[in-house]
Amino acid sequence: MMQNQARIITGTAAVPFLLITILQLALQPFRTVSFLKDADSTWLRTPQWMYRQADQDNSSDIPLGNATDQHLDLTNTFTNFSSPPAFPTSTTSAPTSRPTSVSPLEQENIQDVFNSTLGFQEVIMLSLPFRGDRQDTFAVQAQLSNITWTQLWGVEGKDVPEKALPYGMTYGTVGKNGIGSWRAHLNALRYIVMNKLESAIIFEDDADWDVSLRYQLVQYAKASRYILRQNGKASSPYGDGWDVLTIGHCDAEAWKEDMRRWVIPNDPTVIAPHIRGGAWIPDMKPWQAWNSTHPEKSNNTRICFASEWNACTTAYAVSLAGAMKILYHQSMTSFNDKFDNGLGNMLRNHAEKSNFTGVTCYPTYIGVSHGAGTGAKTSDIDTHGGLHEKPYSERLQFPVRKNIQRLFRGDTMFEGEYSMEKMADEVEG
Repeated sequence: MMQNQARIITGTAAVPFLLITILQLALQPFRTVSFLKDADSTWLRTPQWMYRQADQDNSSDIPLGNATDQHLDLTNTFTNFSSPPAFPTSTTSAPTSRPTSVSPLEQENIQDVFNSTLGFQEVIMLSLPFRGDRQDTFAVQAQLSNITWTQLWGVEGKDVPEKALPYGMTYGTVGKNGIGSWRAHLNALRYIVMNKLESAIIFEDDADWDVSLRYQLVQYAKASRYILRQNGKASSPYGDGWDVLTIGHCDAEAWKEDMRRWVIPNDPTVIAPHIRGGAWIPDMKPWQAWNSTHPEKSNNTRICFASEWNACTTAYAVSLAGAMKILYHQSMTSFNDKFDNGLGNMLRNHAEKSNFTGVTCYPTYIGVSHGAGTGAKTSDIDTHGGLHEKPYSERLQFPVRKNIQRLFRGDTMFEGEYSMEKMADEVEG
């Protein structure tokens, strides 16, 4: 089994991959960690513009780049070396207080999101051994994104004997495929505990992400610290005290007892409300324009908050403590549900589940991609029909998969998954 072992990489490896696209892709099309040392420069390490505080942010700024028609143009953002690139702005909603200023030491810590493991100690990808198609796709996406990862294998439900199930779990309720998925995720969590990893992010093999992921994760890190009331030095760029960061999900609910929100307005990577999907979503009305009578609001707003529920586990990060808590509640005690539902229930009933704590953002940052072919390729748990003549991604506007050829060429213009016409096809009311 191939193991792409990953550990924390700091210093010269902590460089945004989109900037690397422009600086290095023409000379070395397939980026590796080694050549990042040549791309380091003083202004990349200057944190004053990279991590602006909420009370300094201007909601009129254009984040990440200019989105026109169906394309994201990063040319000015990443080639104008006389001034730093623009980043998504952040504010916090009333009723709440502004976060305290971030110290230079804390800023340097947040910059670890630019390393090859996204600021976590390790990146893990789960895939069934026979899904070579997905493993190929993930490998190309990750390499173009300067992500190093460890490959762990998925489990088929038929290989999990009944005596290895937690008390109460039945094949009839969870399904054999659901049990296989549950066991694979628990194996990954056990790997984290066995290796004493302080943190790790776990990707499922069909994950896809935005071309500007690391810039998005700067905001996730700032949001997590704010929600966790983290001041001063932390061991993780995302703060201390969290059990899970649900970075890739299909449903999200905010903790009702905590009304604080980290708000990221004018984000061109946010897809329109009517194409996000999801049965459980947070209240977006304070920031979002549901119809033309509220021109001061924006459908390009993302918010982050304390989690009360999440579904789908396309990508999620866990701390060492969080991994142990999930193993305990989903394996060592009575449990009879799919893995992601169990995770959601631990968030919802966190007081009864070892004070399980999570932070999430909506809309999600990590989506899924599907290859061309029959609907059977779409899921290894559920059955899907139909035929897809072209690959496509869900829950993302500028997915890496759609822009692989552009990344090969070193382009600074990236194509959107949804046309502006589709994005604007909003239902009034």
